[in-house]
Amino acid sequence: MGILSLVALIGVAKWVPDDRKAPRGGASRAALNLRAVLRNPAVIGMIVYFATRGLWRQSFNSFWPLLAQSHGHSESAVGLVLTGYLLGEGLFQIPFGYLADRFPRLPQIAIGGLLSPLPMFFVPLVRDLWGVVALSTAMGVGSALGRASVLAVRTEAGRSHGMGTLAGVQNSAFAAGQMLGPIVAGVAFDLFGVSAPMYLGAALGVVGGVAAVLLFSRKPTHRQPVATGGSWEARPHDPS
Repeated sequence: MGILSLVALIGVAKWVPDDRKAPRGGASRAALNLRAVLRNPAVIGMIVYFATRGLWRQSFNSFWPLLAQSHGHSESAVGLVLTGYLLGEGLFQIPFGYLADRFPRLPQIAIGGLLSPLPMFFVPLVRDLWGVVALSTAMGVGSALGRASVLAVRTEAGRSHGMGTLAGVQNSAFAAGQMLGPIVAGVAFDLFGVSAPMYLGAALGVVGGVAAVLLFSRKPTHRQPVATGGSWEARPHDPS
């Protein structure tokens, strides 16, 4: 990861334009109004989606090794299952990004938001290693489907509220979920045993996915500024 981060740093330094040369305009002013950002149902939906995604994902990452040990799996088996998730998510982000650009996003968020945590319900019940790998990969594929469309919605909202502002909100929500996930799952583990973090993580992921879809389906009750050719006009934001 360190080597890949260094490669990314070099690539950013070489090819990403200097934002100090970008024109100053209304988007910069809109980005400062965090209160207006948080009144947008699409932004709240994004926060809910990424916070619960970080929560259930880290619940799985933290407690699958303990569950694997109780099932008699080796350390390499633990890594294989975690790699299945990353491969499923990584390989399908590009094709699902294509779908997010060309087809309605709300159904994709609904399917991905539910498909990604649901396999966790079955992880404690499956003792065959390759069965767990299949479940983990399905979690990654579902996560890629929902994430691609949510990021497309974030880009649309960023035209009104500022791309950097929404990227920061998204990362903060995901980090909060990642921080709380192992703690909440650890409490469940202490109270109910090694399988409890999987059931709890799956349940919270499903609830978060449903809540995010409901928020994404709502229309803003106010009119938002949209930059068009250096001037500003008001029009409702359409998250779909």
